[in-house]
Amino acid sequence: MTAEDAPITSLLSRVLVALTIETDNEFEHRVPHFTSNHGATPGGGVWLASYATYANFLRFVGDAGIAMGELATRAGYPPPVHPAWHGMRRWGYVTYTPDIAGPSPRKADSDAVVRATAMGARARDTWVAVLDDLAARWSARGLDALQAALIPIVADVERPLPEYVPTVEWGRRQPQLLQPVSRPPIELNLLGLLAQLLTAMTYDFEAKTPLSLATFAGLLEPLGDEPVPTRHLYERTGIATKEWSSAMKQLAEEGLVDVGGKPKTIALTEEGAAVCAEARRLRADVETAWAKQHGPSWEHLRHELARVVADAWDWTEPYPDNWRSRVKVPRRLAGHPVVSHRGGYPDGS
Repeated sequence: MTAEDAPITSLLSRVLVALTIETDNEFEHRVPHFTSNHGATPGGGVWLASYATYANFLRFVGDAGIAMGELATRAGYPPPVHPAWHGMRRWGYVTYTPDIAGPSPRKADSDAVVRATAMGARARDTWVAVLDDLAARWSARGLDALQAALIPIVADVERPLPEYVPTVEWGRRQPQLLQPVSRPPIELNLLGLLAQLLTAMTYDFEAKTPLSLATFAGLLEPLGDEPVPTRHLYERTGIATKEWSSAMKQLAEEGLVDVGGKPKTIALTEEGAAVCAEARRLRADVETAWAKQHGPSWEHLRHELARVVADAWDWTEPYPDNWRSRVKVPRRLAGHPVVSHRGGYPDGS
């Protein structure tokens, strides 16, 4: 399938994932941090996380702090707390006053004041600097036309949308955010525009089926008709092994895949193939509706996405000191982001 024929959601995802990885690489290169598998930079820092943690949480935490209930509301979640509250504290980005204790937040925790730690504030400000610098890089790369094509279409979306894809792991549907606070499309960066259109289309798809678009387009669709060695899943789908290790068992229990053999393989069952066929039809219906609504503007957007997507993998080239330079990462961009709770990475890393 050529880029001109690919689903718009797939094109949006591949460009979004590539630009996010590029953004993450730049952030990692600039800010002191530590990781589980690759050690720490001199002087410590925050636990390394992806752009989603900034866009969906940290950007709301100003120097004066913010009440947790207000932060959750601004991000689109019902109080008392933002669902990322524990991770953002554990990773060293924020503190809570009074502290939020235990695994089950109470109503009173809505009043806790969220403040950035010294390193959390540095991380927040680094994200802002990175985004400013990348805007110039993306413009020099010729992506202004894509940004211009996205703005009027995103501006027509009636429901409030977050500035990045929310945490959506392999088996979960996209959360129904309430009133997330976002800047107008004309003020959004390219990441925000891509994410908002993909989020809106994902909502439309998931209104028609209990299957999540992340599960279908990110995991099941790339499997194809023949068994795939499980050791090749990252290479085949662009979704990291950590996510697949959780997904395989559940997908098998649901009767969508068969897993077994030596070497271990995974394959769609007859039911899984039927589910994918129906999902393709529903996705096509969603995209047809968007095309009818936007006419020539939609075809122009498709042209711009198809024009740039062939080069998207090149944007992900890591610095020598980045963690991605130390692991075998496949030249594959996911058909839908699978935003991990382990740090918001769009490929489930």
